[in-house]
Amino acid sequence: MLRSGVTVLPRGVGHLRLNFGMGSQVVFSHVRQFQTSPRRPIPPIFLIMVKPIVKIGAALTGRGVRKWWQRLPSEEKRSIWTRVKQSWPVFALMGGAGAGWGWYYYQSHMVATPITNRKRFMMFTHDQMMKISKARAQVELDRYQERLVPVEHPAFQKILKIATRLVESNPDLMQMDVDKWRISVVDSPDVNAFVVPHGHIFVFMGMTKIATNEDQMAIVLGHEMAHTLLSHAAENMSVAQLFDVAIIAVMGAIWTIMPNDGIALVTQWFYNRVLDILLCLPYSRKLEKEADKVGMQLAARACYDVREGSIVWKKFQISEDLGDDAQTPEWLSTHPANLKRAEHLDFLVPEAIKLRASCNCKPLPAEDPRSRHIALQQYADDKMVAKKAGQDLRLVARKGPSLPS
Repeated sequence: MLRSGVTVLPRGVGHLRLNFGMGSQVVFSHVRQFQTSPRRPIPPIFLIMVKPIVKIGAALTGRGVRKWWQRLPSEEKRSIWTRVKQSWPVFALMGGAGAGWGWYYYQSHMVATPITNRKRFMMFTHDQMMKISKARAQVELDRYQERLVPVEHPAFQKILKIATRLVESNPDLMQMDVDKWRISVVDSPDVNAFVVPHGHIFVFMGMTKIATNEDQMAIVLGHEMAHTLLSHAAENMSVAQLFDVAIIAVMGAIWTIMPNDGIALVTQWFYNRVLDILLCLPYSRKLEKEADKVGMQLAARACYDVREGSIVWKKFQISEDLGDDAQTPEWLSTHPANLKRAEHLDFLVPEAIKLRASCNCKPLPAEDPRSRHIALQQYADDKMVAKKAGQDLRLVARKGPSLPS
């Protein structure tokens, strides 16, 4: 049976390494993903440096072609069009060859996700993502270094306990090729948590005000661990590169066809927004929904009360409703709407309970924790009415119930 060892970094640093294995430190074996053919990875640093140059080059090239065409006499334009029409088989062959190579490249980088077995495009290798994520984790650590809570902090110990239980209860997490699972708790009121692909989890203290018990926090951590397990960061980067190819191609055409720079600039901006709304943002929301599902499974195998999952997102919605900031509509967001996520998690509860029972967990309490949320929702609705009516919310707050766990 695998046991847990814990190595604490120097005292006062709110960051702790979790080493799971038959010794003090073990590197997990990698979960190999199905591939249709050998991968041909492109160095990420090359893409990062070249992509903006190519975009600018496409716009300048298109603009140059347009300016050149506008300066040509009408007779010469007709002559060029005639030669182009006569040579259309050559252009068709070149276009077909380019499309064929693109299709081959796309198909040769199709892999299946762990657990869900969903096919997806991946152009970054595991080793590449590990290098990128370690660099990002260091940036985040440097950013929050002065606000990391010490390992003795009760909130840190609670999150550590939950994360340990999740990893030890899930073979998929135990087999992941992450260096070590790490936890950093940031003393910030922000309601946020995220994981860096190599297994470093960041949790903000504001999240503990929403996920107020271990079951709710397990749903949050399970969701973040699912992102790492499913390699969503690498997938997002891969799809972004794929979309950028379309952007570059269309960008060159826009700056060639549009009559002047102003119209070309507006058209390019409009095209980018449409691409975001119709492709990029929906894809991101799909990955979030997948992480919710797998995160629920991770929590179920760890014997947490999966019925608590929807409560977390309902609390998020209440917090937003009572706040002063304008809410972003779902179609402009990278994440699904809070209430839709709550409905999705409730839909997954029966399956998760069956999975939980198959792991020989203790029976769930007879009282469904979701029933306690009804009073909270009524209280939030009353506060919203009071807010719109201009009443003193502090007086309303004193009469309302405390936030249930």
